[in-house]
Amino acid sequence: MKNWILKKKCRIVLFGILIVAVPLAGLAFFVNFAVTAAIEGRIIRETQGLSKAASHNITRQLEGNIRLAELFATRPLLLSALKTGNKTEMSHHLRMLVGNGGLIERAFIASGKGVELAACPEDPSAIGKNFSHRDWYKGISKNWSPYVSDFYLRAGKPQRYLFAIVVPIRVAGQVKGILVLQPNADYIKEALSSIEVGEGRIHLVDKKGSLIYRSGSIVDKTIDFTDYPMVPKLLKGLKGVENIIDPEYKKPLISAYYPIKEYGWGVIVDKPMDVVLAPVRKLNEMVYAISGLMLLLGGVLAYGFSKMFIAQKKSLEERDRVFNYSLDMLCVAGFDGYFKQLNPAYEKTLGWSNEELMSKPFLDFVHPEDRDLTVEAAASLSGGRPIKIFQNRYLCRDGSYKWLSWSSYPLVEEKAIFAVARDITRHKELEDQNAQRAAQLEDANSELLAMNEEVQAMNEELQNQQKELTATNMRLQTATRAKSDFLANMSHELRTPLNSIIGFSELLQDELYGKLNEKQKEYIADVLDSGKHLLQLINDILDLSKVESGKMELELSNFVLKDVLNAAMIMLKEKAMKHSLQLELEISSDADIDIEADERKFKQVMFNLLSNAVKFTPEGGSVSVTARIIPDNKNSINNDVSDGFVEISVADTGIGIKSEDMSKLFHEFSQIESPYTKKYVGTGLGLALTRRIVELHGGKIWAESEFGKGSRFAFSIPLRQRRISETMPLTMRQAGIANADKRRVVVIDDDPRTLEIVDSALTAEGYIVTRASGGTDGIEAVRKEHPELIVLDLLMPGMNGFEVVDILRSGERTSEIPILILTAKDLSSEEKKRLEGKIDHIAEKGSITQESFIVEMKKLLVRE
Repeated sequence: MKNWILKKKCRIVLFGILIVAVPLAGLAFFVNFAVTAAIEGRIIRETQGLSKAASHNITRQLEGNIRLAELFATRPLLLSALKTGNKTEMSHHLRMLVGNGGLIERAFIASGKGVELAACPEDPSAIGKNFSHRDWYKGISKNWSPYVSDFYLRAGKPQRYLFAIVVPIRVAGQVKGILVLQPNADYIKEALSSIEVGEGRIHLVDKKGSLIYRSGSIVDKTIDFTDYPMVPKLLKGLKGVENIIDPEYKKPLISAYYPIKEYGWGVIVDKPMDVVLAPVRKLNEMVYAISGLMLLLGGVLAYGFSKMFIAQKKSLEERDRVFNYSLDMLCVAGFDGYFKQLNPAYEKTLGWSNEELMSKPFLDFVHPEDRDLTVEAAASLSGGRPIKIFQNRYLCRDGSYKWLSWSSYPLVEEKAIFAVARDITRHKELEDQNAQRAAQLEDANSELLAMNEEVQAMNEELQNQQKELTATNMRLQTATRAKSDFLANMSHELRTPLNSIIGFSELLQDELYGKLNEKQKEYIADVLDSGKHLLQLINDILDLSKVESGKMELELSNFVLKDVLNAAMIMLKEKAMKHSLQLELEISSDADIDIEADERKFKQVMFNLLSNAVKFTPEGGSVSVTARIIPDNKNSINNDVSDGFVEISVADTGIGIKSEDMSKLFHEFSQIESPYTKKYVGTGLGLALTRRIVELHGGKIWAESEFGKGSRFAFSIPLRQRRISETMPLTMRQAGIANADKRRVVVIDDDPRTLEIVDSALTAEGYIVTRASGGTDGIEAVRKEHPELIVLDLLMPGMNGFEVVDILRSGERTSEIPILILTAKDLSSEEKKRLEGKIDHIAEKGSITQESFIVEMKKLLVRE
C-alpha cells in the first residue's frame, strides 16, 4: 500500500488531503458529542452540588434557630412568668428574642393546649385564640420535640404565608407551654445567599409539596407544586438529577433535587439546556471555518512533499548500491533505537539475519554490562556529536558475544546514525588475559600485607570492645531508668496543656460562642486533630515507658468480645468510607462470648492494628477482622472452653511488606525503610506497644504478608486472665438535692484553661457552675453551694486532690456528693486504693472528649 501511494505525485497529494480531512472529521464529531456530553456532565455535577449545598444551608439555619429557641425556652425568669401567667414578663422576653433573633419576624408563646398567651409584635386579636388546629401544634404535640411546620397563612398581622419553628417549654420536666418562631420573608433567601445558580432557579417545597420559595420571585400564596416532576421523588426522600421539560415554559431543563430529610422538605435546582449548550454552538462554527483552511493547507503541503520525496528516493537508491558491496559492517540506525538498514557483513559476523536484527531494538543484542554506555553513546549521537571509536559486545546467534569497534556519524536531519563496525573479539581476549594475570599477582601481594595488619588490629579491637561494652551497659541502665522516671513524672505537665488545646478546640468547633466560616472550621478541625494525634503519641510513649519500667498494670474486667470489636470497627468506619474501603467483621459462633482482659488496652490493640490496615490499604480495598476460639488442649480440664485462647486477626488488601522487612516489625521506633514510607507517616511506636500489651496479657502476636497483595496481623490472648491488679470499684452515689431544675456543679482545678473548658461545656448543657482554683477554695465552695456534682483535679499546689477527697468525705453534709476526678496523672495501684470507695468516676484529661465527659457527668446525676 505504501509503495503504491509513493509511485505518483497525485496519489501523494490525495493521501495528504485525507490525512488532514480524517482528524478534522473526528474533531467535529468530538465537538458535537463528546464536548456536549462533557459540558452537560459538568452542569449535572454542578447542579447536584448546588442542590446539596442549598439543602445543607437551610438545614444548618433551621438547626441554629431551633437551638436558639431551645436555649431561650430554659430561661428561669421566662419559666417563672409562664408558671404565674405574667404576660408582661413573657412579652419582655419575646421582644429580646425577636430583637436578637436576626431573621425572626415574630414570636409568641402558647399554652400546652395551643392557646396564644403572649407575642412580639403583639396582635390583640390573636391573644387568647386557640391554634390547636394549626399544623405546628399538631406536629409538636405528637412527641413534644422541636418541629418545623408546613406553609400556612398567618392569623396575626401582618398576614402572609410562612412556616413556623416550634419548641416545647418544659417546667420540672412537664410541658407547660410552646414557643413559636415565625421567620421573616427573607429567611430562606438569606440561607441561600451563598448559592450562585447563574441563570438557573432554586425551588424549596415543604413536606406537602407546597412551594415555599422560588429564587427571583415572591411566593405570596400556597402553591401546589406536586405536578413538578421532581417533587414526588423528593417527598419520598430521594435525590438525583434529570433532564426534564419545564411544565411552565415547555423548555428542556437540567434539574437536580436533594431532600431535607430532617424536616420533610426538598430543594430543586434547575438550569435551561439552551443556556448550558450555548458554548458548543459557537465552538462548532469555529471548527467548520478552521476545517476549510486546513484542507486547503493540506493539499499544498502534500504537493510539495511529493516533489521532495521523489528526489530523495533517487539519492537513496544510489547510496544503497555502494552500501551493500562494502566488506566492512555498515549500518543505518534510527534515533528510536532500531536498525534501519544493514549490509550483508552483519549476517557473516553475528549469524543473525538482517530481518531478525531489525525486528528488535539494537539494545536487545548488546551485552547487559555494555547497555548503559551504549545508551550514552546513542544520546551523544542524537545531539549531533560524532564518535570516532566506541566498543561494546553484541550477541551472536549461537549465544556467544563478540566485541565490535564502532565509528559513528549522526544524520540529524534524518534522525538517524551512520556507523561502521569491525570485529575485535580476538584482540580483546588477549588484553583480558594479560590484565587478569597482572591483577592476580597484585591481589596476592595485597592480601598477604592485609592479613598481617588485620591480625594485629583484631587483638587491639577485642580489648577495646570489652571495655566499651562494660561502660555501655552501665550507661544504658542509667539512661533507661532516667528516661522512664522522666516520662512518668512529665505525664501531668504534657497532658494538661494538650487537654486545654483539645477542649477549647471542641468548644470553638461546636460554635457555642458564634458561628465560624469554612476556613476557620477547617483550621479548628486541624488543631483538634493535631492535638489528639500528639496526645496519642504521648500516651504511647508513656505506656512504653511504663512497660519497660514494669509499672504498667492490667485493669481486668469481663466484657462482650463482639461489642468491643464492633466498637473498634465503628471508630475507623468514617476514615474507611472516605477512602472507599470495605470493613468486614466475622465472629465464629463459639467466639460470641465474654472474655476477661483489660478492656481499654484491648481496644488500644484493635485500634492500632485497624489504623495500620486502613492506612496502608489503597482506595477500593478491604479490611477484614475475624475472631475464633482456640482450645488449650494441654491445660484444659474436661475440654472447658474457658481454658482456651481467643485469636483475633486483621487482614487487608494493602501494599504488603517485603520478606526482608518482616523482622523490623514490633520494635520500638522501627519503621520499614522503603519508598512507601515517604507516603505513610508514623513513629514506629504502635506495633511495639501492641506487642507489649498482648504479651502483658499472656498472649502472642505475629504477622504474615505478601508484598503488593496485603498483610494479616493476628494475636491470641487467654480467655481468662491471672489477675495482676483489680479494677478499682467506683461506687455511684446519689445526693438528694432539691430544686432539680437548677443543678449546680463545683469545678476545682488550678489550671484556668481547664476551668474555662469545663465551665463552657457544663453551662451549654444548662448547669450552674462554680469555679475554684485550689483545694481550700474548693472545699469552701462545696460547703456553701452544696452542689449535685464535684469535678476535681488531683495535682494542685497547696492542698492536693487526695486531701480534698478525704476532707469532703469526712464532712456530714458533703460525704454523699458524687465526685468526678478529671486528671492528667497516671494513677498507681496505691493511689487508686487510696481513692477506692471515695470517688465515683475517673476521667483522663485529653483522652476524654467533651461529649463523653457530659455523658459520664449525667450518669452521676441520675436520681432514683
